[in-house]
Amino acid sequence: MPRQTINSGSDVAVSAIATPLEARRLLNRAAIVRDEVERYPAMYDEQELLDVDCGEAAALAYLYPDAEPFAQEGGALVPQDASASTRSAIRRSPKIAALADNQRLELASEARADELALDMEESVTAQTSIEKAMVHQLAAAHALALRLAGRANLEIEGMGRFDRQGQRETMV
Repeated sequence: MPRQTINSGSDVAVSAIATPLEARRLLNRAAIVRDEVERYPAMYDEQELLDVDCGEAAALAYLYPDAEPFAQEGGALVPQDASASTRSAIRRSPKIAALADNQRLELASEARADELALDMEESVTAQTSIEKAMVHQLAAAHALALRLAGRANLEIEGMGRFDRQGQRETMV
């Protein structure tokens, strides 16, 4: 998918997201910034906050192109169902949850199962960190098992081309 530019209504332009991983990282960045702004209001200037909001809107548009998760209220975008967006964050810091999500995504990427993990996470509507971790582990194990099975099949199919010693080595 080619990168496009989204104009936020001001002079701010946000590059469109190219992968689900980029979208999730932008959503996590928004959660981290919101947590920091709550504690330290002067930490970010208005332009930085606008950039974060634009990045979050672009990420949501990428991940959920048919949904309308935000409503316009006095020039700001707010979630239509705030209780649903905060339900899983009860007694949890949004910043810690976002940092942990980034770490889970990085580990899934190392296992070459990042998009599979995100798809599985959304399929089971994982809400808690434990559910997400288990789904990401399942995705990594699934990807590894299929890669191993594919490699084993290639080796087995090629056994007929070897002499007896080559076949033994292949079996090992």
